[in-house]
Amino acid sequence: SCHMAGDLDGAERHLQASTTLRRELGFTAGVAANLVGLAFVAVGRGEAAEGARRATEAGVLARGAGASTIQRQAAEALKAATGE
Repeated sequence: SCHMAGDLDGAERHLQASTTLRRELGFTAGVAANLVGLAFVAVGRGEAAEGARRATEAGVLARGAGASTIQRQAAEALKAATGE
């Protein structure tokens, strides 16, 4: 993946495109999963506030979709963004 290769711009482009499609399809858990990835991309860029915003939205969506694994991942992303 782009993120693992250090290509944060490429990772963000792919995740944003996928997020748009998943929103259009109503695949809420998938949107949440992508937002977790986008949160880690933001953290990798040093954009903690954006990472926290994305992680928080991911957590809310995951909770609503009953996606407990993604909820845990969102919580991890939020910790990475806030340093807590």
